[in-house]
Amino acid sequence: MHHFFFPLLFLFAGGFFFAPIVSQAAQLHFDGSEIFLNTEGQRVNAIEGTLEIPSGSFLDHIRNANSIVSFWIEPPTFRLSATGTIIRWSGIIPGGFNGQKGLLFDLVFAPSSDRIVIPKLLGARAFTADGQATELSVGLTSVRSGSQPKSIPDTTPPQSFSINIVRHPQIFNGEWFAVFSTQDKESGVAGYRVFESAKRFDLADPTLLRQAWIAVISPYHLTNQSRQQYLYVDATDQAGNHRLTVQPPPSSLIFRWLISLAILVSVAFLFWLLRSYFF
Repeated sequence: MHHFFFPLLFLFAGGFFFAPIVSQAAQLHFDGSEIFLNTEGQRVNAIEGTLEIPSGSFLDHIRNANSIVSFWIEPPTFRLSATGTIIRWSGIIPGGFNGQKGLLFDLVFAPSSDRIVIPKLLGARAFTADGQATELSVGLTSVRSGSQPKSIPDTTPPQSFSINIVRHPQIFNGEWFAVFSTQDKESGVAGYRVFESAKRFDLADPTLLRQAWIAVISPYHLTNQSRQQYLYVDATDQAGNHRLTVQPPPSSLIFRWLISLAILVSVAFLFWLLRSYFF
């Protein structure tokens, strides 16, 4: 996953903190903590890091809605360890960000968790948007604050998005791949799935979601390099809402396919006429 990170990035620096903002300070709330980025006056456009939440704090899920990161190489994910919960992420901020309160993601804890959570930064790197991707050190501190408001149920799917089919000599050996990204302003995007098919489905067709989808990240290396199939992408948010979109084959390919089919039909018909006439 990380082999895409550095060829794509230009990015970001500074300290993490949890509101309210104290210089290079961070704060976790009992029922969910917003993790912000303070760039310390630098403009950054890429970030990756690893946090550890100590035992006794039970992470329920992570929300990346309204994040300054719009292109996730590795969306914020977590796993249990012997000493707590490990959180990893990496992403790109197109155009860069320079400020003291850039939201990265929210940590939402189970009610049984310790009220005050002090995370530990295991490692992080940020890169400036200076054309050279200068690496900056990243620090983390924690401070106390009040609790966050209760979550509102999310019934809204991720935002509409488009699919771009491109190729580059240094990516996937120059073969075709798809690039896509969207945002979800409520609970955040949980992930993407793709489905390649020669069949044209209506996006409202309930059978579409029952097809052989596979979980992927963007960029996605196309299985069918002939580009004669439809590519469907399903973006799902943390609440399970879906946003579907499709990229059809290029019209030129469809036209050539129809021409080929017409030629085959014509040849078959001519053969039938000749056979009927002579036999």
